[in-house]
Amino acid sequence: MNNSRKKIFIVILAVLLGAGCSSGPRPSSLPSVDDQILLSGDVFPGAASQSIPSAEDVFGLSPDMGRFLDANVGGKTDERAFAELIDAMETFGIRQLIYDNDTLTASRTFEERRGNCLSFTNMFLVMARHVGLRAKFQEVSISPEWIKQGDMQVLRRHVNVYVRLTGKGKSMDRKGDRVVDFDDEGGPQASMETIISDSRALAHFYNNWAVDSLEVGNTDLAFAYARKAIVDGDANFSPAWGLIGVLYRRAERLDLAEAAQLRALQAEPDDTVAMSNLERLYASQGRDELADYYRDQVLGHRLKNPYFRMEKAREAYQAGDYPTAVAHLKKAISLKNDESEFYFLLRDSYYQMGDILKARKYHAKAHKVLDEQGGREGTPRRIKPKGGI
Repeated sequence: MNNSRKKIFIVILAVLLGAGCSSGPRPSSLPSVDDQILLSGDVFPGAASQSIPSAEDVFGLSPDMGRFLDANVGGKTDERAFAELIDAMETFGIRQLIYDNDTLTASRTFEERRGNCLSFTNMFLVMARHVGLRAKFQEVSISPEWIKQGDMQVLRRHVNVYVRLTGKGKSMDRKGDRVVDFDDEGGPQASMETIISDSRALAHFYNNWAVDSLEVGNTDLAFAYARKAIVDGDANFSPAWGLIGVLYRRAERLDLAEAAQLRALQAEPDDTVAMSNLERLYASQGRDELADYYRDQVLGHRLKNPYFRMEKAREAYQAGDYPTAVAHLKKAISLKNDESEFYFLLRDSYYQMGDILKARKYHAKAHKVLDEQGGREGTPRRIKPKGGI
């Protein structure tokens, strides 16, 4: 799938640079401006008049969806209802769904048979709940993927659906449950999946629409959506705070831009997007110690991310620098030793270096990890609708 199709994004204007030399004191991570001032919208006078979809619009089940489900799903147990829902999705034409750049409500996704991964995830969850299944959104930790869009760099985030199946004799672990994931590109196994509230999922929707609005230069609408993500979604949704900071910077209100990015860090202390934005902001003001500090923080956090190490290993491998690829992969494995993709690339790197014995060793290790993942107790079964159910 083309990168532009997957848009659970966080806005960022900074391009990551090499590490600097930071010797100054740790700056305050607390915003200097009250939330209410940051959300007032005085700088964006047109924001108040914007028409914004409600939560009912986003998660609503249309009459056509209800009729479709009533005609196709009637199982009395969770397991049967889930199986019938998957079969109904086949009837619906799941393999012919069009993945594109748009974030749509559940009803529009059903009607138009298109949308991005968030759109399809939401549509499935809404239908699953209608037939009585216990379905929840999950945020997914994935390999970091930075994408260039105009003068912005965006970082992809991902969600999927966790379905809790219960029934007579069902154990209380997660082994019999299901994860339905509409990321049709596949990619590495998620390092962590965290169940989130509908409010936080709603924040993802509004933040996506804010990004879309910013891309076309509608800053009033972008601010309205980002504010909605915080007020009606999740008050600690750092991507929306960071986007508000970007909007204030474009409006040349650097004091508010700084405060909004610090608020993003208060919500999520490991938010490297906010750190990068602060580094760029401080550098533009000649506040070099602060710029260096946040540049170092970004690199330090990313080097602790095994998937960032994997990306650096891929870059080195593609450049023919196999020893560097090996070094990054060994560090990645020290941080996370149950990711088969790390071992496969380590195998390939050693093969390119002519070390056949080590290549064979890591080939075997990669398949051992795959086998362990497939048989792990308490792990929900994963369903990939786009890739074949």
